[in-house]
Amino acid sequence: MIVNKSTQHPSKPELPDVVRSDMKLNGFFFVPAPKVNGVKIVWIQNLDVKGSFPTWVFRQATIKMNLKHHKVL
Repeated sequence: MIVNKSTQHPSKPELPDVVRSDMKLNGFFFVPAPKVNGVKIVWIQNLDVKGSFPTWVFRQATIKMNLKHHKVL
């Protein structure tokens, strides 16, 4: 299991003209997949983008991130 959340850090202060999203929870957990001799990765995310965000943009980003993780594995 891998779990992440947003944090504040003095070296990366918030900028006045930038809206920073708030990652409430982000994580992966791994489930054995014996039928394919592998592992199923389940991704859970609770994100507040703090404003209006087009659904299609989020979906495209999610698809690209999933493909990126898939290539790594």
